[in-house]
This record gives sequence, structure tokens and C-alpha cells, in this order.
Amino acid sequence: MLGIKNNSLKILQNCDEYLKIGGRIVFYTCTLSRLENFEVIESFLTLNKNKYKIFTVDTEKIFDDISPENKKEYNLKPGSYFEIMPYYFKSEGATVCSIIKIS
Repeated sequence: MLGIKNNSLKILQNCDEYLKIGGRIVFYTCTLSRLENFEVIESFLTLNKNKYKIFTVDTEKIFDDISPENKKEYNLKPGSYFEIMPYYFKSEGATVCSIIKIS
């Protein structure tokens, strides 16, 4: 499992070289694993202090656009990560995080 984290972190680090200030990385995995998601992002932010910030995801807006009938069923709050639970859209679980280069 550590290899997956290291590979994902290497991919993000390679993106840094090509991303302009104001550019955005959308980090998406088809898993709900803390190791593969949160820890990779936190490691990337630590390695790149003050160069990036996490874009807050408006989960309510996502449900308005995709599945408004399910919106009231879940306690949604804006956050740094959007975990797509399998029961939200009758899909696989996943995690999305948007990171913006600020310097």
C-alpha cells in the first residue's frame, strides 16, 4: 500500500513542474482509502509549503447538479475533499480533491 501512496505523490510532484500559478490539479481516486487520498494530499502540501491551497468543494452544488433528489438524504457540508460514497449515486466509492497553485 505504501507504494501506491509514493506513486501518487510522485505524479503530483511531477505536475508541479508544469502547472502555472492559478492552475489547478484535480486529484481523483476510485477509493475511499485514507492512505491513498488524504495522506497523499497532505504529504504533497507539506512538501510544497505555501505553494498550494485546497479548493473547498461545494458538495450541495454537486448534488443540485447531479442528484437533487438525494440531496436532503445526506448531511452535506462544504469541505476540502469530496468522498463519493457508493450509496450517493449508486456508483463505486471515490475521493476528489482540487488543489490550486498559489505561488
